[in-house]
Amino acid sequence: MLPAGCDMCCCCVQVCFVLVSQSLAGESSQSDVNRRLILYCLCFAGFRFWALVNRCQNVTSPNHPLFGLYLLHALFSPLQGLGNALVFGANKRFRDHYAIMCSSNPARQLELAASAHTAFMAQQQSDGLLLSIPAAVDSPPARPDHR
Repeated sequence: MLPAGCDMCCCCVQVCFVLVSQSLAGESSQSDVNRRLILYCLCFAGFRFWALVNRCQNVTSPNHPLFGLYLLHALFSPLQGLGNALVFGANKRFRDHYAIMCSSNPARQLELAASAHTAFMAQQQSDGLLLSIPAAVDSPPARPDHR
């Protein structure tokens, strides 16, 4: 009986294989989403690898645990959260937001925020996600008389 982690790693490998084959075949229009899913799966498999090896060794030889495997398991397993955070933050908008927040100069924060907002709105417009708003008229609308 193999540990449950083996099933999860096999599932991650299958998901990565399907997503990569879709991306290479040009079937998917959501390449950024596919890239992130692949990175999340690789992050899981990569950081859980030593836990899986340790558990397999424990199943095959329960009376002879290896300190090195326990150490690698203990070092890498908690790093999965860091890996997920790095995958999550691997986009321009997120990095720009943190550049704004980490800037100590208030004038620079305003400048960065304005440029990030302009870039975001341009991206939304190019993706067709924004409705076009008619330009404002020169004169204010006429008010009805209430006599």
